[in-house]
This record gives sequence, structure tokens and C-alpha cells, in this order.
Amino acid sequence: MPDRPTMLLVHGGHHGPWVWERLQSVLRERGWITEAVALPSAVHDPERAEPLPGMYDDARVVRAAIGEIGRPVIVVAHSQGGAPTTEAIAGETNVVHAVFVAAYMLDVGEGVFQTHGIPAPTTLEGLRSPVNPELNLPAAFYDGDANNPETAEACS
Repeated sequence: MPDRPTMLLVHGGHHGPWVWERLQSVLRERGWITEAVALPSAVHDPERAEPLPGMYDDARVVRAAIGEIGRPVIVVAHSQGGAPTTEAIAGETNVVHAVFVAAYMLDVGEGVFQTHGIPAPTTLEGLRSPVNPELNLPAAFYDGDANNPETAEACS
């Protein structure tokens, strides 16, 4: 339906736009237009050196996607993707709704570290690895039941 807003889907940390593919297929069948962004902070290159991209880099990507859509937008953020989404949607007049799905819903300028009572570090060096096999396992983000066909598919 052309009068519906476009849904802009923002993935969480250790994810990519691929996590939205199944949902996008369902929404497309129901007449929704969707876009999904790739957050630069979801670093997949183990050789990438500091400084690694952070929340403000992600917010620029989300804000640019909102601008490129150029019509009413519903922004849907998952998990850590909520932090840059808050930054990105502030003042954007074409954002008609924001949906936070098990996501950080922060104030503008607030980061994930501060939410957990940790001072914002000057660098992320030593705090996160660009590749974290423990966190990048898809089963950790689904139901953890390897006998569930959707979980098994996500892990392949």
C-alpha cells in the first residue's frame, strides 16, 4: 500500500541486515515496504584496527537511511540498535513511529556503557573483539532449540 510508511529495520550488535530477511519477506507479502541498514559497529573484519565504529557512526547510517527514504518512516530497532536509533531519529520529521524490540531505549547522547553504570571509555580497545564467536552464534539470538527448524536454519 503506497500510503503506508516505510519500515526501516535496525539490527542489533553482532548482527547484520540479514536478521531481518524473514520478517521482510512476511511484511512484503502484506504490502509493506521495508529497508534494512548495516550498522558499521557490527565489525566483521578481525583485522580492523581501532578506532572501531561506534554509536554515533551507526546513528549517521540510520539518519542517512531515513533521509534517503524521504517519506514517512517507522523505525524498528533491535537490541543494541536502539542506542543509535534514538540519536538518529531526534528531530527527524518523517519518522512517524519508533519501535524498540528488546532494545536499548536511551536518551539522546546516552550510551550503552552509561546505562550499565560504566563510564564511557575513550577507546573500545580491549573491550570488544571484532569477531566474537561466542556472541556471533545465531542460536544465541533465537530460541536456543537446535531442534526448532527456524533455529537450525539460522545457525546454518
